[in-house]
Amino acid sequence: MSQQCEKYMILNGELCTEQASSMPFVYQNIHSLGYSCRHIAQHIELLNQSAKKLFDTELDIDSRELERQASMLLQANRLSRNATIGIELSLDADGNHRLRCHGNSIYQGYVMRSLRPEIATLPMSNPLGDYPTSASIESQALANAIARRRGYHSAIMIGPKGEIKSDSANPIFTIKGYTLYSQTSNLASVERTLVERAAMKVGYGVQRMQLSALELESADEVLLGSYQGISAAAHIDNRPYMSIAAERIAAAMEQIYNSKK
Repeated sequence: MSQQCEKYMILNGELCTEQASSMPFVYQNIHSLGYSCRHIAQHIELLNQSAKKLFDTELDIDSRELERQASMLLQANRLSRNATIGIELSLDADGNHRLRCHGNSIYQGYVMRSLRPEIATLPMSNPLGDYPTSASIESQALANAIARRRGYHSAIMIGPKGEIKSDSANPIFTIKGYTLYSQTSNLASVERTLVERAAMKVGYGVQRMQLSALELESADEVLLGSYQGISAAAHIDNRPYMSIAAERIAAAMEQIYNSKK
């Protein structure tokens, strides 16, 4: 019988066997390829903004040291250099930082994911608005579990006034005509900024607003942002959507990153 390989994480700079955090945390998802982390300085800055506001603590290491720790983590888990690997950087209420990896993917760089999800809308809300926290992860996981039991892949949460609820690490966008509509937020987001810049690069206007269920109903396309790039909804509550702009925007995201190397 084959023995299951241990999975490793980084806890406060030290490699150890992966274990769940018992404390609430804030997080960022980092895109890595070739054991190199993308936008790592921005992710540290955004993590610290949330941690300072919620827990009055900060991550006191620079991007070079965090990159070293991430490389050590990827090597310990024997993950491919030739595929995008997501790394979750988290900082808990006691000031402990963790790095966990999501495992190998089939993608290289920013892409439009091949699976176009069937999505249900559910009347739910994220705690603490669009802060990326352990609570927002669990809320989305609960919503997705409910949606799967109803025959969908995942869920979009809709608040009591019809507003779309998502944390800033996983922004939602709509496209109507030649305009990309982006969720209004007081929190900056690496993922949101990348999608907005890519949309402008391929000729779309960008407008920020409070997105609601009404915008979903009138949109031509609905995009779900993440560290991987974007996913384009196939159907939401059985309403069909296109993916023409999504493909162009995803390609532009990778072009923008490569042009800065």
